Amino acid sequence: MAPAIAGRKKAISALESRIRALILDHGLAHNPRPLVLGVSGGPDSLSLLHALHRLSPDLGLSLHVAHFNHGLRAEASDADADFVASQSEALGFPFSTAKEYVKSRAKGHSRSLEEQARDARYDFLALVAHEQIASGIAVAHTADDQAETVLMHLIRGTGLRGLRGMFPVVETQSVS
Repeated sequence: MAPAIAGRKKAISALESRIRALILDHGLAHNPRPLVLGVSGGPDSLSLLHALHRLSPDLGLSLHVAHFNHGLRAEASDADADFVASQSEALGFPFSTAKEYVKSRAKGHSRSLEEQARDARYDFLALVAHEQIASGIAVAHTADDQAETVLMHLIRGTGLRGLRGMFPVVETQSVS
């Protein structure tokens, strides 16, 4: 086997092992309620989608894919939504999507466009989770996302909790 292919298989195996451990540690396995999976169309969320697809039979997971279109990149945003919808269909997962032009939400706020976009995405994911009576919401983040979060917290001013970045599991308030 070529070294590049062997390296990719090893990385995939390590990723799936970490995901499996998180699913088991947080009691999400063999739950009759679906797990909502936020998929942007980027490599991190697509990797999570495909890893969970491979793991779902063994872990008894029911997945529901959700995509939020921020409307920030015109046709490219729409293409991402179409791509995620086609991936969900190909894998046999139900799919929900919504579109909001986040730039209009951000006007008049002191928070950055990125923060407004993240809030809009998480509001949508919480709504889908509520509608699906989901066991939880899964999203993928890279190390760069973690570093960006810590940096944003530092700039705004934070305590020790903010210096930790994002947590693997966050308790959310229910959507009413």
